[in-house]
Amino acid sequence: MMLVFLYCKKQLRYIIALLCFLFAFIYSAQEGQGAPPLSRAELMERALKASSPELAFSYHNVSRMLEQWFPLVEKGMNIVMPSGTVTKDNVQDLKNEYRKRQQVYEDAIRTRGFKNIAGDYRVENATESCSRSFSLWAAGAKDGTVKTLTIKQDSCRIVLVNDVLINGKSGKFEIKGVVVGSSFVFDEPTNSDYTFIGEIMEGNKIVVKPNVEQILSAWPGPKTGFSIPAPDRNTLTDCSVTLVQVTK
Repeated sequence: MMLVFLYCKKQLRYIIALLCFLFAFIYSAQEGQGAPPLSRAELMERALKASSPELAFSYHNVSRMLEQWFPLVEKGMNIVMPSGTVTKDNVQDLKNEYRKRQQVYEDAIRTRGFKNIAGDYRVENATESCSRSFSLWAAGAKDGTVKTLTIKQDSCRIVLVNDVLINGKSGKFEIKGVVVGSSFVFDEPTNSDYTFIGEIMEGNKIVVKPNVEQILSAWPGPKTGFSIPAPDRNTLTDCSVTLVQVTK
């Protein structure tokens, strides 16, 4: 964690990413909020019809809520969502609904299948626009702070263990994700509303790009009192990180 903050100190503009994280922590609009609960059959039908990144994001999102956000509510923190405020009084009902979704999405992923991408990787290339993408991870891939990483995989869940080198100090930080078919998703480490989509290519390569539409739709607008402008659409579209697997 200290290395992340050193990196932010090194490049002042990356502090924007930390501010975005703090805002998203309270105002993050989560998948399915505000809509009436669907039956297991309805959820399964939608899950099987969704694109691989969409299903991966849905599963990743409900898992994140169950494992990270709801425990904070149980400790006393309230979370504002489109459907209302989540408090200790109503969090159990939401946990039950999200557990149902998580199980259905997991069953759908197993039905559809997923690739095994576990292994060691190095950054082969990162486009110039990644340095202006408001992403600590993508900017680090561009400037060489993140040169290598290891992907660990347990079923459809993955963890990107990133090796970082800042001012001669080495360390690691982890990012969780989900793989479905030949695609996977994971979050920007400083902003849970900023996601990436990885596409598994031939030749043991992976191309990772920001999830442009999701990022821009989730970015808080002026009405929220959040004054930091969203990343430029063209910048996000042009940002691309290519990883190549290292064979031993």
